[in-house]
Amino acid sequence: MAIHTDPTVCANRRAVKPLRQEAVTAANKAQPACTNDEERKKWMDAYIKAAGNGSWECACPKEKEPASPVGPCLNNKSIEVILKRNKRQIIHEWWPTDVEAPYNNEEYQLKHTAGKKNGKLGATGNVEVNNIPSGVCVIGFPKFYKEIEAWVKEQLHQ
Repeated sequence: MAIHTDPTVCANRRAVKPLRQEAVTAANKAQPACTNDEERKKWMDAYIKAAGNGSWECACPKEKEPASPVGPCLNNKSIEVILKRNKRQIIHEWWPTDVEAPYNNEEYQLKHTAGKKNGKLGATGNVEVNNIPSGVCVIGFPKFYKEIEAWVKEQLHQ
């Protein structure tokens, strides 16, 4: 299938053989010389105008169709996540204010494009995951979230 179907858009048109003699005569009259691209374009415009539909075809290189629209990502990535308590400027009862301490051994759930991984954070509250394909990556800390939810519920029932 040709790339272009509109002769005014295609920059690489060619006449379909056999040529129509009356259209060649009209094109030669409109553009007698064809020594450069601009003159060739004018000649083709005149030929197509005189010959009508079906008198030309697109000669642009056709784009190669991919074998599959979905393929593996070649650039695998790494991520590092650190969960730690920070000293806070705004005081919340449920958030420690005196120390910067990591959540060491905190459970995590990591879901990414190629699968999932569960585990525990290291001694410094971090985990590094390598060779993740490009895409979406989501991390959650179920125990941490449950503790915050429990505190909020407790505060609401007081």
